[in-house]
Amino acid sequence: MTPIERLAQYLESMGMRPSHFENSAGISSGYINSQKRGKGTIGSSILEKIHKNYPELNTDWLITGKGKMLNETTGGNANISEPTTIYIPSPQKHVRRAHTSPVTDIPVYLNFMPPSAESIKTGIKPPKPDALLQLPEYADCVACKIYDNTLEGEGGIPKGSYLFLIEITNWRIFLEFNKMYEVRLLDKRRLYYRLHTVTPDSLRLIAVNPSYEPIEIHMDLVESVWKIKGYMPPPLP
Repeated sequence: MTPIERLAQYLESMGMRPSHFENSAGISSGYINSQKRGKGTIGSSILEKIHKNYPELNTDWLITGKGKMLNETTGGNANISEPTTIYIPSPQKHVRRAHTSPVTDIPVYLNFMPPSAESIKTGIKPPKPDALLQLPEYADCVACKIYDNTLEGEGGIPKGSYLFLIEITNWRIFLEFNKMYEVRLLDKRRLYYRLHTVTPDSLRLIAVNPSYEPIEIHMDLVESVWKIKGYMPPPLP
């Protein structure tokens, strides 16, 4: 079996269309089918893109066929990290801000999340945050505390951490494979999973924690989707 055939095997096992893989990995459209027809191999520049965007895929297996298809050490937690800036938590009731000052504070919610963009259109007002964080690198985010362990695992995010989230308002059109998301459902449940595949009707999600089975959520049950941009481990002072 050639590397391009093994790549096709990976896509089949993940239930992913070649076009979605090419788009998310930054590979030219039609590359995979073209290489399959010509019985070509995978160039080094393409391998670099695959490794960067799909770290769970074992490139040694892809090239040689030896070992396992998936790495066991990535935890599905690509591009999720702690802040590099020193953070300064401050209780909401003590915050005073001049109207002319830039808005860089991140609202922190312990039990509630602000309504989605669609909910705000209906007149729902955001709840008062429990605290504010001054973190310029996450100025476009909101923060919430995770109370379950679906993100725990090797390379994952521990229970009790604060997640920095940004709403994906066009989630029906574009989501990044292998990235971590909070999927909020109409019944108020909040799911923290890694995106596995997207179909016209559903999202297939995989937990970092291996004790949880993959789940498939119908699009009609989804209220909003928020990308996990970063996290802060407990405890928060």
